[in-house]
Amino acid sequence: MNEFFPTATISKGNADAKQIPVNLDKAFAEFSAKTPNLGEMTFDDFVNEHMDAAIVVHKGKIVYENYPRMDEDQKHIWWSISKAVVGTLIAMLEDEGKVDLEQPIKTYIPEYADSDWGDIKLKHVVEMQAGMLGLEADDPNAYLDMDSPYALYENSLGYAGEIDKGVGSTWDYVKTLTSHREAGTKHEYTGVATFVAQAVVEKIEGKPFNEIMQERIWKHIGAEQEANVIDFKHGAQPGSGGISSTLRDIARYGMQYTPSWNVVSDTQIVSDNVINNIQTTGTNEESVAALEAGMTYGYFNQYVFGGIESVSYQMDGVMVNGDFFKAGYHGQTLYVSPDNDLVVVTFATGHGYDGFTYAAGFSNAMDAAKAK
Repeated sequence: MNEFFPTATISKGNADAKQIPVNLDKAFAEFSAKTPNLGEMTFDDFVNEHMDAAIVVHKGKIVYENYPRMDEDQKHIWWSISKAVVGTLIAMLEDEGKVDLEQPIKTYIPEYADSDWGDIKLKHVVEMQAGMLGLEADDPNAYLDMDSPYALYENSLGYAGEIDKGVGSTWDYVKTLTSHREAGTKHEYTGVATFVAQAVVEKIEGKPFNEIMQERIWKHIGAEQEANVIDFKHGAQPGSGGISSTLRDIARYGMQYTPSWNVVSDTQIVSDNVINNIQTTGTNEESVAALEAGMTYGYFNQYVFGGIESVSYQMDGVMVNGDFFKAGYHGQTLYVSPDNDLVVVTFATGHGYDGFTYAAGFSNAMDAAKAK
């Protein structure tokens, strides 16, 4: 992404990389499953035809790894997988007693006290139930009308290049957005909510996002390379979608949610309490029902574990069995099964949304695949 946008460095520090043991198992490559739109195929065929790269880490070992459209040392944009980092940082601060999700946004961002954000609970922002304009998935014109509230948000960041819509900095523009429904009544997916949650983290930590991710996460996961995050014209770093890294390094990040965190880390940076909160404290049934109406989430409900039980800490879904996932534009996937000690990551540039559905099936089918 640094060939297209200015980026800030997320340093790995001076420590040597911690290698993930490799124990490739053809059962994972050869496992065959039915996908919603592509019919039945093996996982390896699926990755070769539709993904840029994919990795499966089981019990701290790489059991599948494939790079059909990129080199293993190249960095790939995470897109919205990045949101999982923002949500987890909030969960870390909560675990440390530094934030209370029941407190309003004005508690942490006094500059927003007089805006419609001011009295909204942090919980409702983190779980994308803020009820504010700046809708993304729920506004059909979000990407088509360059004067839509969401398009203006992205313009304020700089995604649109040098098009001057007169909206000022992202912080100033987001402050002008208004409420369109009562907070806490409906899940409405938007990167604007992630931006506000990230602003809370930056206020508390007193640092920009890249330095926070660097100090709290990246220096502790045994990364092979530095990561990057887009760093726009006003210094706004979109934790909603701007992170890029190598495939193995995002797998190392995913391992922090599993019992095998200590394979690559000397310190448990994602506590058991944080993982439990992600699994058990998500949105209510009404919000999940709104998600189920969407195609992506309907796939999970039809094919995987009886469906999504909750949505929490910027994760797209927590499954009935406690697994959770975060997807990104055009087929990026981070799927974690703490109980199965399993991480699945895919990178893609198209044909994407069957990608994470298929990858998710590994948790359900793991024993069968191993038996093969």
